[in-house]
Amino acid sequence: NRSDDSRPTRSRSDRDPESGLFERIREWYDLFPWMRLVRALRLAGSPPLVLLTYLCLGIWWFGQQWILAEVGEIPRGWTGPVPLSDVSRPFVESTQVAFETSPTSIYALPLESEALSWLLATAWTLVVWTPIALLLMRQGALLTAGRSMAGLRGALGIALSRVPRAWLAALVPAICVAVMALPVFLIGLAGTWVGTIELLETTAAIAMALIAILAGVLAFGGHFAIPLGWAAIATESNPDPLDSLSRGYEYLLRRPLSLVLYGLFATLLTFVVAVLASGVASAAVVVVEGVLQYSDDSESLLERTANILHWFPLAVAVTLVWGLVGGVYLLLRRDAGGQEVEDVWIPPVEPESPLPSL
Repeated sequence: NRSDDSRPTRSRSDRDPESGLFERIREWYDLFPWMRLVRALRLAGSPPLVLLTYLCLGIWWFGQQWILAEVGEIPRGWTGPVPLSDVSRPFVESTQVAFETSPTSIYALPLESEALSWLLATAWTLVVWTPIALLLMRQGALLTAGRSMAGLRGALGIALSRVPRAWLAALVPAICVAVMALPVFLIGLAGTWVGTIELLETTAAIAMALIAILAGVLAFGGHFAIPLGWAAIATESNPDPLDSLSRGYEYLLRRPLSLVLYGLFATLLTFVVAVLASGVASAAVVVVEGVLQYSDDSESLLERTANILHWFPLAVAVTLVWGLVGGVYLLLRRDAGGQEVEDVWIPPVEPESPLPSL
């Protein structure tokens, strides 16, 4: 006689979906994963990282001024970032600076700019900002994963060793777009030879539009895929640049709503931090102005000091933005592939050499 116990048993979670759901929720972060990004706020309060970003902002800005002055687009000389009265607009300016320092600025060629100035400015941006961006992404990813930030020396060494991979990941989409632009150029060149034949022009226009759509997907998607690819390069153990770039496009196409949600929350955090940092900078300007009013010929010194202090909220906001990109990458990796956020590569600690025997 066979008993009914031989039938396959069903777990409690199979019988009750709600209990299975709550069993998988270990903490609030599992229910609201975007709350993990709050941990990255520690980047905005890290003096070494903010000072490093401060230094990179100054080097990058002076280089941009020199390049544009060389090609004749702006006059040479000190102009300062913005007037003193504009210090109260930190969020808009920090967003603009973060975009200009991003590798995706390679796809934002102003139509009125010269090609030479654009190429030189883009190359300068990649040279200056790639190491610091990789460093901040790794630190932001570690904080989002609930870990402590790595030592500055070791993290900077890892970032510098992966700079060539990041450059390759940034340039591959641009090369693909350029290759796709070649057929468009050839079709347009053939159109000038054929003449104005309506049927041929319509066919050529359809072909050009299809090619342009594919190029547009690569170019527009690169604004999201390249930073996410850089985050993969900064956080994975042995990243391949092409695989990291494909991860960025995959997460964009598979989880667009998650990307928008995390991006909105990261924007909110950046706004709050930028406003607070702007308040600190404004108070510092007031202190300097109150002290220098008893000095003679202090107007020029006050203006330069205010311009230097103006970079403070920008440095804080840009530091946080790059760190949040690393955190958003971990969240998207979890949503798309199921890999846990806490699973972040940590380099092995080198064993200490034993003391010599006496």
